[in-house]
Amino acid sequence: MVGYATLNNDDPNVMLGIQFNSINASGVTFKDIKGEFEEEDTIQIAYTDSDGLIQFDEYFYFTADVGMVDEDGWYNGDFESVADTSLPRGAAMWFMPSSGASKDATISGELSKESVVRTFTEPNNMICASFPVPFNPNSTDYTWEGLTEEDTIQVAYTDSDGLIQFNEYFYFTADVGMVDEDGWYDGNFEKISEPIAIVGQGFWFMPQGVVTLTEKSPVK
Repeated sequence: MVGYATLNNDDPNVMLGIQFNSINASGVTFKDIKGEFEEEDTIQIAYTDSDGLIQFDEYFYFTADVGMVDEDGWYNGDFESVADTSLPRGAAMWFMPSSGASKDATISGELSKESVVRTFTEPNNMICASFPVPFNPNSTDYTWEGLTEEDTIQVAYTDSDGLIQFNEYFYFTADVGMVDEDGWYDGNFEKISEPIAIVGQGFWFMPQGVVTLTEKSPVK
C-alpha cells in the first residue's frame, strides 16, 4: 500500500519525520520530500560525536536560477547533491525554511502491515512514529521495553519571540510513588491521553539506557 503525509504546521522550526519507505527500499531519500522549497531552506540531521555532544549535518535547498547548482534540489555544504541519500523510516530532522515562515512538506512511500521494532542505544535520538499517525506514547499500539524513571520526550515549538522551546514528557513508574501507574506523563504528573505530536512531526527521545520500541501497523 502506498500513501503520503503532509506535515502541515504553523511552526517555522519543526522536526520533520520520515514515516514511509520508498518502494522496495528502507526509508526514503531527499528527493522524496516534496514542497514549495526556496533557496537555502535548511534540513539539519543530528548525530552524537565522540565526546557525547549533539552535532548536526546541514543540507540546503538550492535553485538553478541562482547559479550555484545545475538543478533545483537538496545539497550538502559542498554543493554536492544529496537527492539519493537515504533517510531511514522513523528518523526525524530539523526543517527550517529560509523565509522564517512555516511551510508544508510532504513525504510519500510504502505503508507496511508489519510491525516496526527499533532499539535505541544512544541518549539523544531525533525520531518520529514509524507510521503516519499522531503520536501518543501511551497508546496500546506501542510496546516499550527498557524504559526507566524520567526517560524523556521533548516536542519542539517556536515561542512568540521566535525562539525554539520544548514541551517535555517523562516516563514515571508507580514504584517510585509519584504516580499510580507506569506510563508517560507531562511535567504536572498528568498522564498523557492525547497525541503529543501530529502526523509527520518528529521529537527528541532521550532514554537513559537501551530501549526497544515496537509499533503496530495501522494497516489492516
